[in-house]
Amino acid sequence: MAFKIEESDTYQMILERGYARGVPDGVERGIPIGVERGIPIGVERGIAQGFHRLIERQATKRFGPPPVGGIETLWAINDHERLERLADRVLDATSWDDLLATP
Repeated sequence: MAFKIEESDTYQMILERGYARGVPDGVERGIPIGVERGIPIGVERGIAQGFHRLIERQATKRFGPPPVGGIETLWAINDHERLERLADRVLDATSWDDLLATP
Protein backbone atom coordinates (compact mmCIF):
# COMPACT_ATOMS: atom_id res chain seq x y z
CA MET A 1 0.00 0.00 0.00
CA ALA A 2 1.43 3.35 -1.04
CA PHE A 3 1.72 6.21 1.43
CA LYS A 4 -0.40 9.25 0.63
CA ILE A 5 0.80 12.59 1.95
CA GLU A 6 -2.81 13.72 2.37
CA GLU A 7 -3.27 11.10 5.06
CA SER A 8 -0.37 12.25 7.25
CA ASP A 9 -1.04 14.02 10.55
CA THR A 10 1.42 16.77 9.64
CA TYR A 11 -0.30 17.47 6.33
CA GLN A 12 -3.69 17.61 8.06
CA MET A 13 -2.32 20.00 10.72
CA ILE A 14 -0.93 22.29 8.03
CA LEU A 15 -4.30 22.30 6.26
CA GLU A 16 -6.16 23.13 9.48
CA ARG A 17 -3.79 26.01 10.25
CA GLY A 18 -4.12 27.28 6.70
CA TYR A 19 -7.91 27.21 6.89
CA ALA A 20 -7.85 28.88 10.32
CA ARG A 21 -5.73 31.73 8.95
CA GLY A 22 -7.19 31.86 5.47
CA VAL A 23 -10.87 32.18 6.25
CA PRO A 24 -10.59 35.32 8.43
CA ASP A 25 -8.04 36.82 6.03
CA GLY A 26 -10.25 36.01 3.07
CA VAL A 27 -13.30 37.52 4.72
CA GLU A 28 -11.32 40.58 5.78
CA ARG A 29 -10.10 41.10 2.22
CA GLY A 30 -13.37 40.12 0.58
CA ILE A 31 -15.70 42.48 2.44
CA PRO A 32 -14.18 45.71 1.07
CA ILE A 33 -14.21 44.28 -2.45
CA GLY A 34 -17.84 43.20 -2.05
CA VAL A 35 -18.82 46.61 -0.71
CA GLU A 36 -16.94 48.37 -3.50
CA ARG A 37 -18.74 46.34 -6.14
CA GLY A 38 -22.11 46.08 -4.39
CA ILE A 39 -22.81 49.73 -3.55
CA PRO A 40 -22.96 50.97 -7.16
CA ILE A 41 -25.20 48.04 -8.11
CA GLY A 42 -27.47 48.77 -5.15
CA VAL A 43 -27.66 52.45 -6.04
CA GLU A 44 -28.57 51.65 -9.66
CA ARG A 45 -31.30 49.24 -8.54
CA GLY A 46 -32.62 51.76 -6.02
CA ILE A 47 -32.89 54.49 -8.65
CA ALA A 48 -34.73 52.13 -11.00
CA GLN A 49 -37.13 51.06 -8.23
CA GLY A 50 -37.89 54.69 -7.45
CA PHE A 51 -38.74 55.34 -11.10
CA HIS A 52 -40.86 52.18 -11.29
CA ARG A 53 -42.90 53.13 -8.24
CA LEU A 54 -43.39 56.72 -9.37
CA ILE A 55 -44.41 55.79 -12.91
CA GLU A 56 -46.72 53.03 -11.66
CA ARG A 57 -48.48 55.36 -9.21
CA GLN A 58 -48.83 58.26 -11.64
CA ALA A 59 -49.94 56.10 -14.58
CA THR A 60 -52.49 54.26 -12.43
CA LYS A 61 -53.89 57.57 -11.21
CA ARG A 62 -54.09 58.90 -14.76
CA PHE A 63 -55.14 55.79 -16.75
CA GLY A 64 -56.62 53.47 -14.14
CA PRO A 65 -55.45 49.94 -13.44
CA PRO A 66 -52.70 48.68 -15.73
CA PRO A 67 -53.40 46.06 -18.40
CA VAL A 68 -52.48 42.44 -17.78
CA GLY A 69 -48.69 42.25 -17.81
CA GLY A 70 -48.31 46.03 -17.72
CA ILE A 71 -46.63 46.17 -14.33
CA GLU A 72 -44.27 43.34 -15.26
CA THR A 73 -43.38 45.17 -18.47
CA LEU A 74 -42.70 48.39 -16.57
CA TRP A 75 -40.59 46.69 -13.90
CA ALA A 76 -38.55 44.86 -16.54
CA ILE A 77 -37.24 48.22 -17.78
CA ASN A 78 -33.96 49.10 -16.06
CA ASP A 79 -32.50 51.68 -18.45
CA HIS A 80 -32.55 54.94 -16.47
CA GLU A 81 -32.84 57.11 -19.56
CA ARG A 82 -35.88 55.18 -20.76
CA LEU A 83 -37.43 55.35 -17.29
CA GLU A 84 -36.95 59.13 -17.35
CA ARG A 85 -38.70 59.28 -20.73
CA LEU A 86 -41.56 57.16 -19.36
CA ALA A 87 -41.89 59.46 -16.34
CA ASP A 88 -42.18 62.44 -18.69
CA ARG A 89 -44.60 60.61 -21.02
CA VAL A 90 -47.12 59.97 -18.23
CA LEU A 91 -48.15 63.59 -18.80
CA ASP A 92 -48.74 63.14 -22.56
CA ALA A 93 -49.58 59.47 -23.10
CA THR A 94 -53.19 58.48 -23.74
CA SER A 95 -53.13 55.05 -22.11
CA TRP A 96 -50.96 52.46 -20.39
CA ASP A 97 -50.23 50.85 -23.76
CA ASP A 98 -49.21 54.19 -25.25
CA LEU A 99 -46.99 54.87 -22.24
CA LEU A 100 -45.30 51.46 -22.29
CA ALA A 101 -44.60 51.83 -26.03
CA THR A 102 -42.24 54.71 -25.23
CA PRO A 103 -38.80 53.78 -26.59
